[in-house]
Amino acid sequence: MVRLITTVALLAAAPVAAQPADAEHVALLNTVDAALAAISAQDDVALAALLLPGAVFYRESIGDDGKPRTSVIPLPAMLERMKGPKRGLSEVRTGAPTILVRTGLAQVWTPYSFDIAGKRSHCGVDSISLLKVDGAWRIASFGWTAEPEGCTK
Repeated sequence: MVRLITTVALLAAAPVAAQPADAEHVALLNTVDAALAAISAQDDVALAALLLPGAVFYRESIGDDGKPRTSVIPLPAMLERMKGPKRGLSEVRTGAPTILVRTGLAQVWTPYSFDIAGKRSHCGVDSISLLKVDGAWRIASFGWTAEPEGCTK
């Protein structure tokens, strides 16, 4: 019991990781939002402009057998997915992001929702690694969880 009370007291006293709206955070979120807009528009050219060469995409989902499944999607395959008939995609951030920055390295972790033709397909968390190159934030990797259950409508 003493251990529980001590843990609770320490957690209550711990500083909350503040997310100030400084210029770097704004620039990072602008890059992330531009990527989500490019995905929604199925615009492979706009998405490619935000990526570093060799960027990788990965998805964590639940397979038909109920087990976690990780899919790695190489850059050429992701850009190819963007082409084709427009399907009315919409990917948007749905909550407060967590942003970590250390010099030219950053991580943005943000809840999102994904709709196809106005219907919720899934939601989850986007985990985006970025590097600052020539003064601009570029995406090195883009991962997400694809969770069909528990999404707000």
